[in-house]
Amino acid sequence: MRNLVYYKTNDFKKSTHPDSKCPRCGNFIWGNELEVDHYGISFREIAGTFVDTYVNDLGKTIDEFYNSMRYVLDDVLNVYYIRNENELNHLESKFREKKDSRIDDVLFWIQFHNASMTLKVMHKKCHQMKSKETQK
Repeated sequence: MRNLVYYKTNDFKKSTHPDSKCPRCGNFIWGNELEVDHYGISFREIAGTFVDTYVNDLGKTIDEFYNSMRYVLDDVLNVYYIRNENELNHLESKFREKKDSRIDDVLFWIQFHNASMTLKVMHKKCHQMKSKETQK
């Protein structure tokens, strides 16, 4: 699921001021030390809420979503992730022209994620420690 929203975190990373401070340790973040973190509500929580909504509110199965996602990424794009918003817009146009509804599941996830997320930057090591703490 992360591969469908990769472009959002990558754009955020590129737009981050080069002398940002890590909210965890307070030190400046430089170059390869920078990692993007979901702030407030974690990616895992967003994905879990999405699955609940998809299954309970829309009456679909999670297999339907994963089949749509795999088709879009593997069969159509032949890539592991969506790299930028232009690629996403082009993809949506192609599916709309063919009247292929599998794009709807993918777009629903992307819109759900983007509406739910708040991003921040952290040191790579601080982000790894935070991720380990939230997995417990």
